[in-house]
Amino acid sequence: MDPYRYEGSYHRQLIRFVNLRGGYDAYRQALPRGVTKRISRTAGYRRALERDVGEVSFVWNDSDPASHSLLLKWKSAQYEYARKWASAPSSRSMVDELAASENEDCSGVTSVLYAGSKPISIVLSLKSGHILAPWMLAYDPEFSHFSPGTIEWIALFEEATARGVEIVDFGYGDKRYKQRFGTGSYMVGAGAVWASRLESGTRSAYRSVRFRDKQR
Repeated sequence: MDPYRYEGSYHRQLIRFVNLRGGYDAYRQALPRGVTKRISRTAGYRRALERDVGEVSFVWNDSDPASHSLLLKWKSAQYEYARKWASAPSSRSMVDELAASENEDCSGVTSVLYAGSKPISIVLSLKSGHILAPWMLAYDPEFSHFSPGTIEWIALFEEATARGVEIVDFGYGDKRYKQRFGTGSYMVGAGAVWASRLESGTRSAYRSVRFRDKQR
């Protein structure tokens, strides 16, 4: 694929992942001290959530279609681009189709964190073999002071090891939780194959100008 890769460091990205090959305990031991302390604090948030709302439980793959509507609703409230994307009918149908997929090469996993009977955090992932790739995460902003996203990540990592998952691949992007929980990384590059030389040349010129602008 190298001949089709874009030039310039702007088109390269470090991908972070969670290495669970040695089990959850080994993963915890590999984390920096600051992250393990945060996980310990999160245990306190979980107890407070149980005390104020109800027993906290984690469902690895929830089949309730309402979970997808909630996930898109929360995500849309977080980001304008997500709101525009989620408003397209094709987006909802794609989410439903991927979530329901049970294909060996790509199956959907909708993980839900509950407090009592109330869902408060949802992660939609895609699974292939021993690799789990979280795609979309959002939580109920009403409970943000309990750090529900972190509570769910910890529950997901622990449950994933019991289900044969060895890698939780965070994919493109460098959000804080990826830096915090990732224990491994690899580099990827962007590229394309164009149908005609003219189109390829035009896009190459566009990328060169855009890259120079980014460097200024």
